[in-house]
Amino acid sequence: RCATNDSHAPVAVKVYLKAPGTALSLRRHAAALREIRRRLPASACPNVLPFEAFRETDKAAFLMRQYVHTTLCERAGAQPRLMPAEVRWLAYQLLRALDQ
Repeated sequence: RCATNDSHAPVAVKVYLKAPGTALSLRRHAAALREIRRRLPASACPNVLPFEAFRETDKAAFLMRQYVHTTLCERAGAQPRLMPAEVRWLAYQLLRALDQ
């Protein structure tokens, strides 16, 4: 079950299944995700969208974040093509995200 601040906001969930019969623990990865989220707060880094939640069960791990309609890669290749001003704006946003 996913919860957001807005009850109508869509959520993206990535599911990673664990191999049957293994006792794989992802605690180290969960700690790394918490550290990334701590270093990239939305108020200071509006151009970065890290995962908001991580849940692990004995059979799977779940990463949850806000849903985004299209990725930058999908939009860059989609019709209609981006105008030069839009390309420059996206380049600026990418540089800002790297700076953050």
